[in-house]
Amino acid sequence: MSFSITTSFRTSAKSTSISHNNRTVNDPLKNDKYHKHIDWDKTDQNIILVQRPIREIYDENFSDAVQKYNAKQKRANRQVKNYFEKVKKDKTLDLQREFIVQFGDKELCEEFPDARQGFAIQLEKYVEWFEQNFPDLKIYNAVIHMDEATPHLHMNVVPVATGYKQGITKRPSFSKWFKNNGLDFKQFRALQVEKMDELVQEMGAVRKVVGTHKYEKPSQYRETMQKADKVLSVAKENAENIEREIELLAINKENLVAELKVLTDEVKETYDNALNLRSKVSELKSEVNTLKDTKRGLKKELETLRADKNNLLKIMQRGREFVEKWQVNFSAKERKTITGKKYYEVSQEVYEKARDGFSYQENKRDSLLAEVSNLSEELAKERRYRANLNKDKDHLELRVNQLKKQNIGLIQRLHLATDKLAFWRQNSKNEMPKKDFKSKSQIVNRYNPFKNTEKVKDNHISKGRSR
Repeated sequence: MSFSITTSFRTSAKSTSISHNNRTVNDPLKNDKYHKHIDWDKTDQNIILVQRPIREIYDENFSDAVQKYNAKQKRANRQVKNYFEKVKKDKTLDLQREFIVQFGDKELCEEFPDARQGFAIQLEKYVEWFEQNFPDLKIYNAVIHMDEATPHLHMNVVPVATGYKQGITKRPSFSKWFKNNGLDFKQFRALQVEKMDELVQEMGAVRKVVGTHKYEKPSQYRETMQKADKVLSVAKENAENIEREIELLAINKENLVAELKVLTDEVKETYDNALNLRSKVSELKSEVNTLKDTKRGLKKELETLRADKNNLLKIMQRGREFVEKWQVNFSAKERKTITGKKYYEVSQEVYEKARDGFSYQENKRDSLLAEVSNLSEELAKERRYRANLNKDKDHLELRVNQLKKQNIGLIQRLHLATDKLAFWRQNSKNEMPKKDFKSKSQIVNRYNPFKNTEKVKDNHISKGRSR
């Protein structure tokens, strides 16, 4: 009568520890509660069948599809830089999967120690069969553990599925792989069990049919408790992190309140300076406009003086001509000297009238020339004054622009502080007790920089100050 052997085929979709499977853990970890079931003196008996980096498998099987996809993308931000990291974050894809295959159980191995080596040989045959029949399930790590109570196989694979019409045409997906091969997981598992039956029969035995729980590892309970301890440890760590975040949020809140107060004062001071400069610029513009009007008036007056000057020059020219010919024009008698030279004699009355007329014209000319000189000097002064005003105006406008830029920077800082405060509110409301959050929020609400700025603006307007 042949004896029966139990078999086990299990899978783990996400959780795996390659360092545990390959026994590469650090010495301090070898004696922790997660590795007490391992006989480290027998670790050198473990059989490593496949040992490759998983990223190497990804490069070999997906790099061409990723490059073709990137070549079609017109926008650089849509290209895939690291496909392995992308798959790690994608819940619709399978980064890898681990299969655990076992022949026999603890009791059988203790009763027949020589059977352990026979089980290891059958596990090696199983891996060869798996590679031949499922070439698109790429094995990147496979090791037979001989240092535990029962020899068993840990086999990690990456599924390579094709047939995608959009996006990357080749992806790691078990669901798509099953669909492409016309299988579901139950059918796939049935194929594995069928092969394991065949390998058991080669040993002159039959597979022992037991309940589903018999297919579990003897250390299943221990693994479950280990997972529970991990969850509890993570929960405690998260609670400590939340407490630290609450403390940091409280400190950040106080810093934000102080920063908001400083920014409010700076904005108010900058706003006051800007209003004063606007007022000065407005006054300068008004004065410049007045000077422009004065210039236009002086220009017209100068044109009038120039016309008067021209008229005066014409009169003076006529006076000179008159003086040159006055003897002829006013002479009534022609006389001769002893030598016979002719000359003209004018009466005393005519001579006095001509001289008085000439003197009047000379005086009038001198008066007009003096007036023109004075007006020219005043016009030159006005021009110099206007040039100085323009310089002051340019300087003040430059200062106004500088203050505007400074004000923009302060407002940006104010917005940043406001965003920080909003972030504090959002997190503190969820983490802090409602009473504490309400009292601290009242303190924060006292500082409203935009409200204070509007008050300053209204005060300036009420005082009649120009913007």
